[in-house]
Amino acid sequence: MTDLLEEACRFFERHLTDGHRAFLLSRYGFRPRFVKASRIGYAPADGAALLLHLMDPGYGGDEIVGSGLVQRWARDGRTGVADHFRGRIVFPYLDGERAPLYFIARATDETPTHGDGTPPKYTT
Repeated sequence: MTDLLEEACRFFERHLTDGHRAFLLSRYGFRPRFVKASRIGYAPADGAALLLHLMDPGYGGDEIVGSGLVQRWARDGRTGVADHFRGRIVFPYLDGERAPLYFIARATDETPTHGDGTPPKYTT
């Protein structure tokens, strides 16, 4: 699981844009050096971007779902899996060696809504 979480963290880091960095600076005062050291990233709004990324190097579906980063869903007689974090700034909780243990994510203007509900600002 450690390798999978590390791969996910790198994925999120690669997707953080300059616009997201500007938001982190203006909203929280997080300077670029801090953002990089804290390994803050971004989860694309696409519902399967992380899932597909993790499957590419050979992680299995059960392992990916077991990480909590991807969820199974069932709706109207259909089933599937989708990324848990979509369109969110992702804050990893790091151990002493800067390896991710779990993630917390904040909604952005890009976070998809479901029905009439507003997505929660933060989610784990």
